[in-house]
Amino acid sequence: MEIIIVSFTLPVFTALFNLNAAAQGLLASPVLIGDIVGAVVFGKFSDTMGRRPVFQISLLWYSVFTALTALAQSYRHVAAFRFLAGIGLGGMLVVDPTPLYLCA
Repeated sequence: MEIIIVSFTLPVFTALFNLNAAAQGLLASPVLIGDIVGAVVFGKFSDTMGRRPVFQISLLWYSVFTALTALAQSYRHVAAFRFLAGIGLGGMLVVDPTPLYLCA
């Protein structure tokens, strides 16, 4: 879903901030880089704190920085907020899947 969000909003940011092709590519990648960071960081926390609280924290983290993207004043702000949102997304993706044997 995040890739779809980026693909739909990239033309808007391109027109708004007058971005060239290199800047467009750099704007599309921060969320994926943050995803890697978040998976490692929140994955470690879930081992000690538990899955549920870490999922709630990462969901709140993702929501806040995704909302702050709407307030971005420059290309760099958008990239920074998308990176930070990606950290929360990485936390959700690594903590959310629950093995089937835990559901029974």
